[in-house]
Order: sequence, then C-alpha cells, then structure tokens
Amino acid sequence: MTEQRGKEAKGDPSPLLMAISELMALRALELAGKRIPSRRGGRSLWDRYKDVPPWEIHTIFPVRPEELDKILANAWAIPLRIGVPTSLVEALDMHVRALLIAGRAFDRTDLRLTLSRTSFDDTKLPWVKGASIE
Repeated sequence: MTEQRGKEAKGDPSPLLMAISELMALRALELAGKRIPSRRGGRSLWDRYKDVPPWEIHTIFPVRPEELDKILANAWAIPLRIGVPTSLVEALDMHVRALLIAGRAFDRTDLRLTLSRTSFDDTKLPWVKGASIE
C-alpha cells in the first residue's frame, strides 16, 4: 500500500495531499493579501476593495519580486512547526510566489500540476500513520 501511495504522489496527487496543500497555499495568499494594501496606500485601499477576499487581492495588485519575502514572512511557520515536510512547503512557496508575481488567482488545476511535478511522497505527511518526518 505504501508503494501505491508513493507512485500516486509522483503522478496525480492524492486527495489528502491536494487538500492540505490547498489550505496551506490559500493561507499564504491570505496573509500576503492582508499585507499588500498597506504597501500600496493603506486603509483607503481596504475600503475600496473590501469585497475582494484577501487571498485574491494580488490579482488586482500584483507583487514585485523584491516584495515577496516581506509579504510572505512567517506564512509557512505553522506548516513547518506541525511537521509538514520541508520539500512540500518549498514547492508550495514557489507556487504561491509565482501566483503573486503573475497576479493570477489560485486554481486547483495549477496546484495539481505543481504537485504532480514534485517527487513528494504523501506517506511522509505527519497525519499518515507510520509517517516519517524529514
């Protein structure tokens, strides 16, 4: 069964891996989105775009590469603290950074493609029985 999961993760990501990855990516986009208006003009932008969810604000205000580290500061602290493998966090970080720079909204199909290109084995997730943490 472990071999099956390992093979699955190299092709089409498992539902567990997709769900966890989606939550982590959207949370990082949300944190970034809450920081973008303060870097673009402050409170007046919040009032003007109050109907835009924070995880989508970058579609209106794409982020410059030099801003990425500041707006994503601590975005991955909780996943790393609870044992999500570094290799998965790094893949998600690269994915989120690309979305922020491109001003592109989160899309499950894009995430699935990103995860299918990694060699991540979902049996290493801390929630999977018998998982070994990196």
